[in-house]
Amino acid sequence: SQGEAVVARNRLFLPLHRELAWSEPVVEARRVGDRLAFRAEGYVAGVCLDLDGIPTADNFFDLFPGIAHEVLNA
Repeated sequence: SQGEAVVARNRLFLPLHRELAWSEPVVEARRVGDRLAFRAEGYVAGVCLDLDGIPTADNFFDLFPGIAHEVLNA
């Protein structure tokens, strides 16, 4: 909706981070106009974008299952 934006998200892992069984991430990426959209079916921690010097508004984020994360080209 208009006027709403995600400012921050938190996550809580009840077992210790090192005790979790992490699976290989599968990330879908696509361009939507002037935005880049990333999506994954599972949780993906610490996505880091390195677009060969192309600036983005957000280059380090987590992906939450089934929730698209869009990044605006800066």
